[in-house]
Amino acid sequence: MRAVTVLINQQSGTARSIDLADFCDTIREILGSYLITPSIQLVDGAQVEDSIRQAITEKPESLIVGGGDGTIATAAGLLESTNISLGILPMGTFNLAARDHEIPLDLEEALHVLAKASPVTTSLLRVSGQPCLCTCIIGFYPRMTRILDEYHGTQWWRKTWNIFKVSVVRFTKSPLYEFTYETDTSSLEYRSRMLAIVPGAYRDSLGIIPERTSTTPLSLTLYIFKHRTRIAMLRGIFAFLAGKLANDDDMQVLSATKASLDFGRKKEIKTLIDGEVLQLPNPIKLSLEPESLRILHPQL
Repeated sequence: MRAVTVLINQQSGTARSIDLADFCDTIREILGSYLITPSIQLVDGAQVEDSIRQAITEKPESLIVGGGDGTIATAAGLLESTNISLGILPMGTFNLAARDHEIPLDLEEALHVLAKASPVTTSLLRVSGQPCLCTCIIGFYPRMTRILDEYHGTQWWRKTWNIFKVSVVRFTKSPLYEFTYETDTSSLEYRSRMLAIVPGAYRDSLGIIPERTSTTPLSLTLYIFKHRTRIAMLRGIFAFLAGKLANDDDMQVLSATKASLDFGRKKEIKTLIDGEVLQLPNPIKLSLEPESLRILHPQL
């Protein structure tokens, strides 16, 4: 029998809407049918990091983590450079990490896929030391998190619609950030209301859920939103939805393996890393750790 630990953040959106006792029985039944003996833990959000650290000491073959993208990123950061594979059980709102790694959003289907999955290596972005699997946002969007908290746990399409409405109204009222982008070979100055940093790059694909070109990238990509008016922002949104982000004249795209963002006299910068708001010291240090994490991926 294979030893697998399943850790569920019981404060994640999906966990709060289902009967967790019944779901634990489902986990045992499905994984047991593949000769897997799961050790299941239900933890609060504040206990996730310590619980994962403890699970690592027990050296399971894999650690299946149920939660949103923030919970998954925390697990990824702790499992990096270990021989323990991360399994993603999508229990958040957008579930970007699960989508990137082709894990079904239906929980029972996801369990079947994870039971048969094989480990592959993936790259991890570090933002001033913090792990990021999907995206980091600085500027306008993190400043709206208090407003958007009321939509936590709702369907992704409903949350996206509310984000769109609030964004259009508040975008031009948000402050411009002045910063210096520095690498080993260049130093460039920019002004922007929002920046997005991605391990890899976004694919030009139709729809509202961003897709990355690869889960094993060799570089990170910085998207600098230079839109100054609501009209310009609307054009940018529609370019993104149409899969034509590269054609947006108000979008600056830069790539690197390591970089820093210096925001001048600011002591701390509010960031949104895989859905979690963090205050990070200025300057922000960016680095991509290539193929440093083992993650369960559906068999081809």
